[in-house]
Parts: sequence; structure tokens; C-alpha cells
Amino acid sequence: MANDVFILGNILFDDFSTPTLPQFGGAQAMAVHKLPGGKRVVDTLGHDHFDPVFHGTFWGDNAASNAEALDALRISGAPTVLSWGGRSWTVIVDRCEIACHRFPHWYTYQFSCVIVEDNMFPASQPIATIDDMLQADLATAMSIVGL
Repeated sequence: MANDVFILGNILFDDFSTPTLPQFGGAQAMAVHKLPGGKRVVDTLGHDHFDPVFHGTFWGDNAASNAEALDALRISGAPTVLSWGGRSWTVIVDRCEIACHRFPHWYTYQFSCVIVEDNMFPASQPIATIDDMLQADLATAMSIVGL
């Protein structure tokens, strides 16, 4: 089995077809409120992944079918799992470019995806609704006054 196992949906990229320089990362989403006198209030909103771009080469007897399967992921627009380097994300392939150099054995590809969920660091639970917060505050107030 390959040292760098790269899997997108049902496509297993072999040693040769694994994208060159696969990357991950992003930014910390935040709202910065600038106050008079130079003060700032910073609200961190959580991690915000960049949309990764991958490129590489399919070579061999399954090159054409892998190229078709990769483009089919873009066409479907369905969330699928991307895993490599011990990490896992749910992604949607939003762009796919395939070049056929020699049919059916040699294709180059480039694709990008939008990260829907980081399966290693899932998003926190949704913030409570205003109704939930009001009910909690009302329950606290009633317990304070002994009702």
C-alpha cells in the first residue's frame, strides 16, 4: 500500500497519481470591532478553511476511469470524503480540469474543493436560538425568586 494514501470519494490515488504538494490550513474567522481610543474587541468565530487546490497525473490502465470519476464528483456536487496524511474532510469538488495527453493512459488533473466539514475538528454545536436563551433566562429568574 502507498505511503501517502490520498482518497477522494471512491478514487484511490496511487503513489504516482497522488497530488503534488497537497496542502491544508486556513484562517481564524473573526469580527474586529474598532473602538474610540484605539481599543479593539475581537470576536473569534472559529476556523475557516481555505479551499484547497490539487494537481497531479493519472497514468496507467485506470487513468481514464479515474479522470472520469474525478469529473463526475464535480458534476454531482455531492459531499464526499477526502482523506490523506491521517486527516479527513467532507468536501464538494467545485472545479475540475482534466487534460488528456495520451488516451487512455495519461491524464493530468487539477481540482479544487470547498471544505464542508473538518472531520478531525468538527464545527461546534449551533448557537442557541433567541427563544432558547429567553427560556433559559426566564427559568433562572424564576429559580432566583423561588417560583
